[in-house]
Amino acid sequence: TLHSLLQVPDYYDIIKQPISFQKIKDRLNCLVYGSPQEVIGAVALLFRNAIEYNAVSLICKRRGIFNVMI
Repeated sequence: TLHSLLQVPDYYDIIKQPISFQKIKDRLNCLVYGSPQEVIGAVALLFRNAIEYNAVSLICKRRGIFNVMI
């Protein structure tokens, strides 16, 4: 599932194209993707989002800007 605003309230401020494994799975089951490259792109987006969010959160946490539950 996509992140809960209670768990990570700043997630949607940082991540502009959220996606989850569940969303990818649902799209696969509904034959939304037109090619294997589209699936690979969705999975790559998921990992880029994780890297970006966790990097921003870690930097801010280290600087004491806010506390984020990761």
